[in-house]
Amino acid sequence: MEVRENDRVSYDDQGRRVVLREENYEPHGTEEDQQKYFDEIYSSHQRRLEGTPVVENYDDIYWWPYEWLLKVGSEYYFRYEGTQTTPPCINKAHWRIMKDPIRVPPHQIKELERLIAWRINDKCEADTAGRKRDDGNLDAVDVNRPLQSYDSIHRMVFCECQDWPSKFPQERSWCRNWKNRDPKIRFEQNPYNWAQDGF
Repeated sequence: MEVRENDRVSYDDQGRRVVLREENYEPHGTEEDQQKYFDEIYSSHQRRLEGTPVVENYDDIYWWPYEWLLKVGSEYYFRYEGTQTTPPCINKAHWRIMKDPIRVPPHQIKELERLIAWRINDKCEADTAGRKRDDGNLDAVDVNRPLQSYDSIHRMVFCECQDWPSKFPQERSWCRNWKNRDPKIRFEQNPYNWAQDGF
């Protein structure tokens, strides 16, 4: 692959050369442009939450793949290299865990578990990637991979206040004076963007 003047060359974990084209990492627009774009999509999201959808179909519902990010209200995340939770459970799955969880009603969690447990393949045969639970609940499965221990090869990183300022007001408030706050208080007693007392 040809390497142009402003391209970057890197190597993956197996020593293969990877060429990063300049257009893929160069910032697009100014910080002001990015803030304007964020404000536009965030206000649009807020208007949709207040609107009344048509009951007959979903044609009026605008779908945007990053809407969940707005619902979390956080840009910060933990990043690490781990393994897949489904067979063949290979290494080098890159995980991103948002700092703040998405609050989900219990009935949605149950439905998600049911959909995973009763997944079917393209031949309409049962084909779940999970394993049956010991409690006999047929509407939920556990992941095939056992819990893993942390190791230095996982290269865990927490991207937070010190890395870039968040666009969310509640997160900027959480980050206020982060250098002067005890990390134990910030991460264990007040880890999220809303009022709470520990986890």
